[in-house]
Amino acid sequence: MGVLRHASHIAINIVLILGLPALAAAQLSPGKLSRAHEKFEGVRQCTSCHELGDQTVGPKCLACHQEIATRVAAGRGLHAAAGHEQCATCHVEHQGRDFDLVHWPAGPQAFDHATAGWPLEGAHRKLECRTCHRADLLQDLSLVRDRGKNPGRTYLGLGTACLDCHRDEHRGQFERACTDCHGKDAWKPAAGFDHAKTDFKLEGKHREAACDRCHPVSTETVEGVADSWSRYRPVAHDGCADCHQDPHAGSLGNDCARCHDAAGWRRVAGGAFDHDRTRYPLRGRHAALKCDACHRADAPRNSLVYARCDGCHRERHPAAADGRTFDACSRCHTVDRFAPSSFTVARHDSTDFDLAGAHLAVPCSACHAPARKGAPTPLQRPAAACTDCHRDPHAGTSTAEKAETGCRLCHDVASWRTVAYDHARTRFPLAGKHATTACRACHAPPGARAAADSLRFRPTPERCDACHKDPHRGQFAATTAPPVTDCERCHATVAGWRAVRFDHDRDTTFPLAGGHLNVACLACHPREGEGDDLAVRYRPVDKRCEACHTTGFLDTRNQGDRP
Repeated sequence: MGVLRHASHIAINIVLILGLPALAAAQLSPGKLSRAHEKFEGVRQCTSCHELGDQTVGPKCLACHQEIATRVAAGRGLHAAAGHEQCATCHVEHQGRDFDLVHWPAGPQAFDHATAGWPLEGAHRKLECRTCHRADLLQDLSLVRDRGKNPGRTYLGLGTACLDCHRDEHRGQFERACTDCHGKDAWKPAAGFDHAKTDFKLEGKHREAACDRCHPVSTETVEGVADSWSRYRPVAHDGCADCHQDPHAGSLGNDCARCHDAAGWRRVAGGAFDHDRTRYPLRGRHAALKCDACHRADAPRNSLVYARCDGCHRERHPAAADGRTFDACSRCHTVDRFAPSSFTVARHDSTDFDLAGAHLAVPCSACHAPARKGAPTPLQRPAAACTDCHRDPHAGTSTAEKAETGCRLCHDVASWRTVAYDHARTRFPLAGKHATTACRACHAPPGARAAADSLRFRPTPERCDACHKDPHRGQFAATTAPPVTDCERCHATVAGWRAVRFDHDRDTTFPLAGGHLNVACLACHPREGEGDDLAVRYRPVDKRCEACHTTGFLDTRNQGDRP
């Protein structure tokens, strides 16, 4: 038993002796170092970063990170600011190989860049950190590379000048700072640029011209790559012809300012050019014309023909039938305006066609219209009859009567709608209701729109049943072919439709006498049919007494109302 106890003590002591280094390491190191510092791993390397008896690592860190120490010594950057003396506040170690040594309390995008000595302004505020903090923009790449650091992870080494990050879009044309013209919110427009401070102050139309009209894009090939930029200097601007083509081809000299200014080429400056000094003073609408309306680029300045209007204007009127031309434009027109013509109504009355009535309100172009668009406008027109200009709405059905006085037989020039025609001249004098009936009611062709401009006068039926529906359904039609009803035997137009001419004693074979005089017509002549076929039965009628009466009593079932 004693031997076994002694052996167990020896084993325990051996385990303790073998396990002492592991226990000691666990007590001295709180955890694995990051991959960047793994070369300092081990209890024998602690003093590479720590002082014995002192947990701070600041002095040791700066001894290794000279790029930071240099900025701290110069009082520049984030690490030189108060509160950043202890490196371990933001860079925590012993968290393992994959731990990121840079600690961002609220993330990189929330970092106040002003604490680094360069506040972000304008469009810079919207950029991701690595848009600027990248290896190719470092001013001195060896500062981190020679110390074995990753250039793609550092936030140091950037310059603060525009050209440290941005390409010079002007390719060295300007020595001034970029911020003299451009703001940080956007590259364009260059809000700080004032063209008035250059050798060429913009005035008039020059203020509206696009920059590239005067500053064209230049291109050159550098190491096989085409490079383009806007050329701002040098730009010739001593004379107008440096940029503009001389439309006068030197005929008026090279001092453009004598007649023109920057307000607009088309406007002669201050009326400096006096056209009255030429052989053709400008009057009327000619004075408001643009110069190139007459002085075209394809015609020499001294080759204009201006003695006659047709030297510039095309002939608007063809020759008359007798060969006469109307080249004396001033007889009807003035230089103030071409239309309306100065040819008055009084002068028109001296022609073969005097204007009267509605013709006074008709524009000239309604009668004197060109044969086609763009063709000359004729002035001589035959006007012997109305139909020379107007369509005959009656399609020749009134030719016989119209031959006497023309359309004026019925119409007046004051208005076509005003009609004055004596219907008694025809075989059908108007009387009674016919006298107040509209013309179109009888003179509209079958199937046509009943309007005044589509009336037809011949042939026009004269029988009643040609226009009116026979309410008796042919009961009184003659035995002819075709059967004809003589309505006027009983009816007259002067008293309406009622049968004022009908006499029961004279016109029938059943004279009314005695009690029959007081019997209503419908008692013997009942209504038959339905709808449009409803009619009063007049013939044949049974005249026997027993057809209507029973023995001793009067059958009043079909008497109806008395008239």
